[in-house]
Amino acid sequence: MSKHWSDEDLINELYGIGPGASHLDECNECRGRWLQVRERREVVLEQPDVAPGYLAAQREAIQEKLEGRRQGSGWALRMSPALAALSVIVLGVLLSRPTPAPQPTLASNGDEFFTEIYSMVESPEPWVAQPMYEMFED
Repeated sequence: MSKHWSDEDLINELYGIGPGASHLDECNECRGRWLQVRERREVVLEQPDVAPGYLAAQREAIQEKLEGRRQGSGWALRMSPALAALSVIVLGVLLSRPTPAPQPTLASNGDEFFTEIYSMVESPEPWVAQPMYEMFED
């Protein structure tokens, strides 16, 4: 016995392009599924046709919905380039504001300031030893 037919095989057999009916003679399970597919097809074929007026009304309703959607969203599509340009301009204005000028540091005397800096940099003693010297000062 060969393997069971898939649903695709049954549908292909229904339309005359299946793998062949020899398996249906041998397999009871596939034959039962085959009979169900044929019965379902007969039920579908016996149903009355849909009235043309119903289909026309359905098509008109769909067209109205599509036209309403186009009319409602049309202004947004037309305005989107202008809104994008406006947002770029606003962003440019916000980001290009001038920054305040840096305020100079206030030193009591320029010569004294540089002398103190020079003495800190050029001192022969390490800065770690500074607290020890402060302990012995009076």
